Amino acid sequence: MHDDERRAIAQRLHDSPVQLVLHATGGGMALITDLLLVPGASRTVLEVTVPYAATAMVDLLDTEPTQFVSAVTAGDLAAAALERARSLGDPEIGWGVGITAGLTTDRIRRGDDRAWFSITGAESIVVGLDDVPPDRVAQDRAVADAVLAEIDRRLDELD
Repeated sequence: MHDDERRAIAQRLHDSPVQLVLHATGGGMALITDLLLVPGASRTVLEVTVPYAATAMVDLLDTEPTQFVSAVTAGDLAAAALERARSLGDPEIGWGVGITAGLTTDRIRRGDDRAWFSITGAESIVVGLDDVPPDRVAQDRAVADAVLAEIDRRLDELD
């Protein structure tokens, strides 16, 4: 995806009635910039949190995930984000976005590089990404682009 496409999707989101909260950890951080650099973000983005420490995740979810990078955890993050979006904005147009990723790191960790994201609102979807590039920056960009592509798809459904 090119920068122009990213900006166009973000603008389309900001021009929609959607209001969202994003909880992201481990990857997809470029999505925050993608959304906030386009004018109109204050109409759409109600809150962004980055619960990076395990303790922050436990505090946010009010429970310790069985696995921090999983479809279940992505869904739990999105559900918590949706609840927050409904409390901060119009409950009818809220979306919750949850991203959890285990990307290239400088320490030993269990499992391959991977990411999961979920978007929930009127409908929910959970998507796994396991074919991520080997470079950390490229991985983060791939996760952010996958979420943007799903946002774009969902906006098509609103039209």
